[in-house]
Amino acid sequence: MSVRVLVVDDDEDIRLVIQNVLAWGCGAKVDVAGLAQEALELIRSGRTYDVVLADERMPGMTGSMLLMMLGQEGFPGRRLLMSAYGHEFLPEQAWRQAGIDGFLAKPVAVDDLLRAVGGAVPAKA
Repeated sequence: MSVRVLVVDDDEDIRLVIQNVLAWGCGAKVDVAGLAQEALELIRSGRTYDVVLADERMPGMTGSMLLMMLGQEGFPGRRLLMSAYGHEFLPEQAWRQAGIDGFLAKPVAVDDLLRAVGGAVPAKA
């Protein structure tokens, strides 16, 4: 069974690249959302994911707010944050306390992406 991933980024090109890298690189099944609210709707509709990978800067809700909200709602999978602006805006101690499992700097290196996602345990359908 392959890893199920939800990629949340307002940039369509980035969503497509990450989706293809994960599908080809580790056989992941990948859904995408352009905004945090779309991601919440997918998860709340009953779709299960092993990993949610969210960009920090998006219109509306930020990626860190989305990931923290998922943690408060009991989301069992890994929550990964990515940003082109480094993690100075949210120090590592703060995102770890918020339950965010990791940070990927954009542009995301393929090896880092596959390593961060590939080790996730598949969700039980």
